[in-house]
Amino acid sequence: MTDILQRLRADYCTCHEAYRTRDMLDPTCESCATKDDRTEAADEIERLRDGASRWIPVTERMPEIAATCWVAIEMRYEVITRLAYCERSGNWQHIDARPILSPVLAWQPIIEPEAYKP
Repeated sequence: MTDILQRLRADYCTCHEAYRTRDMLDPTCESCATKDDRTEAADEIERLRDGASRWIPVTERMPEIAATCWVAIEMRYEVITRLAYCERSGNWQHIDARPILSPVLAWQPIIEPEAYKP
């Protein structure tokens, strides 16, 4: 993923060797003409990647809609991670609909996978 982000942010033509070796943009290259768009796309990918993998304390905010999430549950001697469902009321349930009785400390949205392409 890092290699892809670096190529999106390149300040030189990645298509033509003559321009790449001189750190220049080729004025006739479509890829060079979209450099600002590519940089913006790389920034958005990083923002989504970083935000999606961040644990969000329940004291900071709850899911905006009823949703299935990863949760960190405080048990007697440890904190465990489980899939759970947050109701609109803010109550948490195990996937099998049993209520979670222990404190939920934080949650994390489930990242939707890429579409399957055979």
